Amino acid sequence: MIQKRRYHVIRSLVIVVLCAAGPMGCSYQGPTGGMQFAPNGTTVAFLWNNGTGWPWVDGGVLTRNTFLMWCDASSPSDLHEVPLGSVRGQAAWARVGDWRFSLDSRRVAALLPYPGQLVVVDLTSGKRRVLTREGDVATSFAWASANEIFYAICRMSEEGTYVRSFWRQDVLRWDEPQLVLAEKATAERLVGQVSWLFRKEFWSPSGSHVLFMERTEGQLILLDMRSGTSRALSKKNMVLGEASWHPDGRQVFCIIRERGEPANVRALTVERDSGAVVDVSGQYGSQFPDVNVTPTLQPEWTPDGLFVLANHLHRGAALIRPRDGNVVWVGEQAASRTGRISGDRAPWLFRLPIPGWVGLQTTSGLFASTYQGTDVTMLLRTSDWWAFAPDGTLAATLDRNNRLRVHDLGEWWLQSIDTGNGAMLPSGAVPAAR
Repeated sequence: MIQKRRYHVIRSLVIVVLCAAGPMGCSYQGPTGGMQFAPNGTTVAFLWNNGTGWPWVDGGVLTRNTFLMWCDASSPSDLHEVPLGSVRGQAAWARVGDWRFSLDSRRVAALLPYPGQLVVVDLTSGKRRVLTREGDVATSFAWASANEIFYAICRMSEEGTYVRSFWRQDVLRWDEPQLVLAEKATAERLVGQVSWLFRKEFWSPSGSHVLFMERTEGQLILLDMRSGTSRALSKKNMVLGEASWHPDGRQVFCIIRERGEPANVRALTVERDSGAVVDVSGQYGSQFPDVNVTPTLQPEWTPDGLFVLANHLHRGAALIRPRDGNVVWVGEQAASRTGRISGDRAPWLFRLPIPGWVGLQTTSGLFASTYQGTDVTMLLRTSDWWAFAPDGTLAATLDRNNRLRVHDLGEWWLQSIDTGNGAMLPSGAVPAAR
């Protein structure tokens, strides 16, 4: 009797939930994919999702509509929007991929994993254009100039095999894209339309070069997108884990390992022009002994080109010096002043545009720290969506109530004062919000 009554109660709750949700599920909306300032520092943009899904935890997403939202940094309440794409069914689970401003700040390109489109939006006219063709799955891209974009696609056959190729496109002329390089076809099969397996393409800051792992032979390849020439940088049967570029694009730091041999992890610095490789695996391995946990690298080094920014799952923020592999655990050094993410986990690291400083994120806010973690400055009391202007003087935030604000931080790296409680705050303590 008790079990039967419990069954009726559970069934009643399920019926109530389904009736409340309706036949099409519950609606949702919110930001996705982070925020960005344009290179000229005058425009703030972010991506926005709305759609429907089942109301219970991990109940699934039924539909998803993605929009590009942007405004002038001086008028955050005056938002513009353009729809990027809509998906239904299982594909609605996928997160939006990479997106970024063009070098002249007039356009935004966005990578939509389903159905694998690369979309370009003109911010002046509000026009949206799909760059890829039907059947293409775009995997990565980079702006090479104000008007030219380089990108990689995977084209699938009816048998489920693929060929990866690299292209360049003038977004003013919109003529036929130019093929730069096509890999050999492989017998490797895709899982549905999932393209995450080969989204390991790392573009230089200028977009002129791309580092990737050739999947047939398993060699590390550096491709010059302007000349179309490529160079093998490693022996065969390797797997590329992470990579990060020097700001001037002349060097790249990468972490690779042998296929089937996760214990054989190598940390390398590669010269772009000569192809010279410096192996710093000894020092790197002593600081990251767990070969099953590879740190996540930021796309670019610190602005002065001294350190690679890394986040380790267990130890948090780390700065890796590429010339010798030495590591500074800046998150642990600064944790007594910044607090932690949760429990005993050290702060996470992000790039700041000011030489000598890196950003640390905790549940209590965003901080700036010197490389050794000795001087710490609180920048914003937020752990929600945020972005910093290219000169570091402005920050934009989108809180949990979806309020967009732009904060005037000033030249905080020159004005920081010690509050006496172990933290450093900018003069005035609270940044001005617009």
